[in-house]
Amino acid sequence: MKAYFQDIVDGIRSSCIGLGVTFSYLFTKSVTVQYPFEKVEVAPGFRGLHHLKVDICIACGQCASACPVSCISQTFHRIDKENVLVPEFTVDYNKCLFCWYCIPVCPTGCISMGEEYELATFDRRSLLYDLIARGETTPTRDMDLFREEMREAIEKRREKKPEIAEKADELLRDPTVGLCGRNPAKEKSRSSGRSEVAPS
Repeated sequence: MKAYFQDIVDGIRSSCIGLGVTFSYLFTKSVTVQYPFEKVEVAPGFRGLHHLKVDICIACGQCASACPVSCISQTFHRIDKENVLVPEFTVDYNKCLFCWYCIPVCPTGCISMGEEYELATFDRRSLLYDLIARGETTPTRDMDLFREEMREAIEKRREKKPEIAEKADELLRDPTVGLCGRNPAKEKSRSSGRSEVAPS
């Protein structure tokens, strides 16, 4: 009989402890975020979607080589040692691990990871992101002058390698093709001004 009443007392005690915790939250500030109207603030160093400054890319392919799941796809058309056209530079987020391996290997700091994290979709094909289309350029780069320099490089190449020059002409007319290949650390381009280079 004594054990029966002891069980009742223990049950009431444990219920009071649990309700005490519950009621304590009634007087604390809510941490709920009204998503998607409010965005969650990410921590420093967050690994979000990739950003590419294609104009300071030197077409070395290090980022694609470092990727453990081969989610970075690149196509480069080299005019000469310093001038390259980029028809394709994509990241497949169906496979991407957000491991960050592609970032430290880049010698010019042209690829980085931002703070965007929204990838929900009904179509898996939309997770193939074109980094050239969503790319940026360094603030000091004059892209019109850079394009003019590419034309000059194509003309210089035409006599010895007409097939390369012809293909480059075709690609240069396509506004979706990126222009790159000049190392900002050794830049002598009139279009570059002061290119921003990530510290080594």
